[in-house]
Amino acid sequence: MPEHAPQPVRRPGLLGWLALLPGVLVGFCLGSWMLAIALEWLGNAFYWRNTCASHSEQVLQATWHWWRGSAGVPVWLVEDLTLFSGKLQQGSAALIASLNGQSGLFWTEAVTTIIRCALLSSENITLTFLLRLAILLQALPLFALTITIGLIDGLVRRDLRRFGSGHESGFVYHHARRMIGSSLAATGLVWLALPIFLVPEYVFIPAATGIGLAVSVTTGIFKKYL
Repeated sequence: MPEHAPQPVRRPGLLGWLALLPGVLVGFCLGSWMLAIALEWLGNAFYWRNTCASHSEQVLQATWHWWRGSAGVPVWLVEDLTLFSGKLQQGSAALIASLNGQSGLFWTEAVTTIIRCALLSSENITLTFLLRLAILLQALPLFALTITIGLIDGLVRRDLRRFGSGHESGFVYHHARRMIGSSLAATGLVWLALPIFLVPEYVFIPAATGIGLAVSVTTGIFKKYL
């Protein structure tokens, strides 16, 4: 007799996705942070042609000045980031000081310099990452607004199509639906991981517009009858 076929794996429902969402977001942020550090190290080794961690310091200062000069920055968040920056710099300075006293066959001055520059770059990238994460959280209302507008526009076009003879395309619907999540993930990854100074308006406005358009297309081409 043929063996029983395995039961198909059930996808988690709405509550399951909501329960998994915090872990997914934490993992995404940690992955973006590690990727940003790796890209900065590769840039220091092959591309930036700078002195030690000067490139990451320039990116940090440019991001900090833009953020402090923008409107609506919470005072408590500035204070918390400043406090965390001070503690991180103290820990990094203590670790670098401990490296200066090391000696051995393979522990040369060049090795100490490389490790010190890598630590300084990691410190600057970590602070830049936290700043960009704060800016991204402040930009969430923009994405919520464009998604809402796209949803309303799509529902209106869907109702017009239901009472008319509009074309229904499952191919376009499924691809547009996948594009929403992919666009959100790509925007977050580019913003958090690229080790260069990015003007937020040039990143968030096109991304939010594209996501709103994808939501409108997905909702508008959704099947006529549920």
